[in-house]
Amino acid sequence: MRRVYCYTFHCNGRDEREEGVQVVSTSSAQHWVPTVAQEAGGSFHAGPLQVRTRAIPAPLRRVLRSRVVERATTPHGIDSYLQVLNPLWAVETTRALLVEKVRETRDTSTLTFDPGPGWGPPEAGQHVQIKVSLDGVVRTRHFSISSSAHRDDGRFTLTVKAHDEGYVSRFLHTHARTGLVVEVSEPRGEFTLPDPRPDHLLLVSGGSGITPVMAMLRTLVDEGHEGRVTFLHYARTNADRIFATELEDLAGRVDALDVVQVLTGEEVPDSRLQGRLVVEHLDEVAKGWADATAFVCGPAGMLEAAEAVWADADAAGQLHVERFALHPDLGAGTGEGRIRLADSELEIDDDGRPLLAQAEDAGLQPDYGCRMGICKTCTTRKVSGITENLTSGDTSTEDDDDIQICVSVAKGDVELALRHRPGREHQNEHDHTTDPGAQRRRHPDRPDDRGGAGDRRLGHPRTDGPDR
Repeated sequence: MRRVYCYTFHCNGRDEREEGVQVVSTSSAQHWVPTVAQEAGGSFHAGPLQVRTRAIPAPLRRVLRSRVVERATTPHGIDSYLQVLNPLWAVETTRALLVEKVRETRDTSTLTFDPGPGWGPPEAGQHVQIKVSLDGVVRTRHFSISSSAHRDDGRFTLTVKAHDEGYVSRFLHTHARTGLVVEVSEPRGEFTLPDPRPDHLLLVSGGSGITPVMAMLRTLVDEGHEGRVTFLHYARTNADRIFATELEDLAGRVDALDVVQVLTGEEVPDSRLQGRLVVEHLDEVAKGWADATAFVCGPAGMLEAAEAVWADADAAGQLHVERFALHPDLGAGTGEGRIRLADSELEIDDDGRPLLAQAEDAGLQPDYGCRMGICKTCTTRKVSGITENLTSGDTSTEDDDDIQICVSVAKGDVELALRHRPGREHQNEHDHTTDPGAQRRRHPDRPDDRGGAGDRRLGHPRTDGPDR
């Protein structure tokens, strides 16, 4: 028996009403599932039999990869048909099954996924792109992996912070249940531990930016790393401390590890440190910090402070940063030409911003993922004109050249092969979960979302990217 209703749930400190479905079981017990969970709980959840048969038999896999099958399933692809039979089956992509979910704080959960055969292994600090179907729309998000790179069960975890405007992050934190199936990319990103491991590592994080550096710490512990590790984490309140218990436990049993947790929104009497990241904090907890290899991930303000501190110490080369928006120092286009969107028969005045943002404001919906030049989802053919990649500084002068429009700006008149696709079924948004205050340009008609950590940064000493 199913009845449509509206109900109220508590999320991120506020009550929200959503339409849902009342389900009455044969035992007369009642439970309520919101519409968003019903959507994802249909074709994208695996039943017990499907879980047991998650791997496609080898002989069948060879047949499904044949050219005959490829031609027969064009344009949708074989995976679209396999999903109808079993949501865990895929030939061209990898799917992952949600097997465990743990609440970390009031607005943060850790989700454990079991990926299909051949996935990984990740390096500590990397991220993945996931796709999940909600309300009939396939939504793309990037999250940093929070688990050790040495898990012996092949699984990985994503630690997701639910944000007020985050459609996917709120779903994963509040409604996702075991059995959920998502499409998952291979691990990506260069925000990773160096090999060999340095004698002194400094891991600094703020808020949910803890996820990639926690993966690093867990990896080091699993390796039996004997070098010195300083772990400095900033949280707004005591209730907002992610992994607090585990960090305290590790600090008690790993001799070379020093864990310091700082609250920025509460006064703590006799606390070792108070306030936000400053050089005095580093002097106090990490003697010789300028010579240590440092990894910093967190809100934009923290990253700007870190870059200033390391620059003042003439130690910028030791600093590695995970950023969630285009670096503020990156340039812009000339804003002096016209942009022609060839396949849409639209022409607009260039305002100097990246081409993706301008195309969206013109009413188009180009594909994109990270919005930072990492995932290459937004790659588009430039028919003519000159563009500059803001992250690499490379200039594209050739006609019919593929460019990443999320980080490319026009240098004069430019023509792109873009067309309007009404009713598009995919919504590619970057879901970071590390810094709720990250400075990103938001499209007025698209709720933005940050999720389980980690999204990617442009313009630091190494090119990174989901969070990423």
